[in-house]
Amino acid sequence: MKIHCKCGATISDSSDFIYNKGYVVPDQDLEDLQDEIEQAKKVDLGTIWKYSKTLYQCHECSCLILELNDEYHFFSADIPDKSKYAVRSVFGEKWKRHLRGNWTRGKGSLWWGGGVQDQAFDFDVRDWEEMSNRYFEAFERLKNEGILRDSFLRKDGEMIHEWPSK
Repeated sequence: MKIHCKCGATISDSSDFIYNKGYVVPDQDLEDLQDEIEQAKKVDLGTIWKYSKTLYQCHECSCLILELNDEYHFFSADIPDKSKYAVRSVFGEKWKRHLRGNWTRGKGSLWWGGGVQDQAFDFDVRDWEEMSNRYFEAFERLKNEGILRDSFLRKDGEMIHEWPSK
């Protein structure tokens, strides 16, 4: 999905863990959400989404874009540079991200995301050894920095590496 900001920039919502996408829970619904979480044996994202509205932030002008009833409403930032990452994780670049490596039929993809500076997307890797090396280099670095939530590397459907181990 693509959203066009009033400044002309395009905001893409085509993956997960986007640094300029978030959710807003109205104050009037916060206690209901808390009650439902406390009563549930297992909370899923559907519970949270039920009480929230989607919020995007333009990476160019810092405008906030609130989705209400399938329509977008734009709110301009008074000082764009100071509010540039308003929707970003409270942990900033220390947000724990996922690392994914998939190799299928002679072609691979490698991805880790969630940061602004520290993210990678490579969906056209043609050499297994190169991809495997890049995966393990990223794995060690992200793990040592304490910013890795989980990871896996698959080759033709077989799990080569998984962390944490299941």
